Amino acid sequence: MAFGEGKSNLEGKIIFFKYMIFFINIVCWILGATAFGLAMYIRFEEDFAEWVQELNFYHYWTGIYIILAASAIVMVISFFGCCGAVMESGCMLYTFVICLCILFTLELGGTAYVLNNGIENSKLYPWLTDRLLQLINEYDTNPRARRILRIIQEYSSRLASVVGKLALGLKLALGLKLALGLKLALGLKLALGLKLALGLKLALGLKLALGLKVGCCGAFGSGDYNKVHKPIPDTCRDHTTGNEYSDGCGEVFSWYLEQKTGWIAGVTLFLCLFQIALITMACCLARAIKRDRADIAYDPVKT
Repeated sequence: MAFGEGKSNLEGKIIFFKYMIFFINIVCWILGATAFGLAMYIRFEEDFAEWVQELNFYHYWTGIYIILAASAIVMVISFFGCCGAVMESGCMLYTFVICLCILFTLELGGTAYVLNNGIENSKLYPWLTDRLLQLINEYDTNPRARRILRIIQEYSSRLASVVGKLALGLKLALGLKLALGLKLALGLKLALGLKLALGLKLALGLKLALGLKVGCCGAFGSGDYNKVHKPIPDTCRDHTTGNEYSDGCGEVFSWYLEQKTGWIAGVTLFLCLFQIALITMACCLARAIKRDRADIAYDPVKT
């Protein structure tokens, strides 16, 4: 009787581990496909690719290539793991676990490399500012350096102009709408005051939150040009107000790259987390299958 009860419990565990492996494999496949898509987007986005090529920033793509390859293999290996669970093959399951361990190491290494070269508080910022300062020093003598700086500063200034217009449009639209509603309810004088206060506050908030973090000049600011006695380019000025941008392109480019790095690193780390659970479940299933077969081989004699 005890043998039968143990057999039943073991079969229940095997079924549970199978379903868990199926479910986690589906999640890993989705995360792997997402990481693969993000890596492809980062690698082949035209604007970013141009910046990488002009700045000789190719080493950032090293981590992207690692994640790209690992995520592609994850999508294939997930099917292999499901087959091992269905066939109840201990050999396939242990092979699957070994492959997962290798992929886990690659993904973790690729993510660490990307984070170490793709966020502001990493090797990215000092490398980028040194590179931009070098280009500024060559601004008058090297047409390529001048073109690279113009590309970066023009791109950021266009975004700043768009954000400024967006802030102004929202200020007018929301401010006037709020003013009209409050005018009917509270009177013209109060409505006009709130319109100016809230409308300007909204516009200023958007400008501070978005505008100043987009436009850029030099490595640390426009002072980089003054230090080497070079004229400040027009691309360092806001197209609407004519004011110089206060932020350096090293900082702005770091913010820009942090978004891409954060997304792909986050997805890959989630994938690693689920792979740990998958490795655990696959090992448990392999052990349960081995024990089940040992019980089948041993047929107790009823007394």
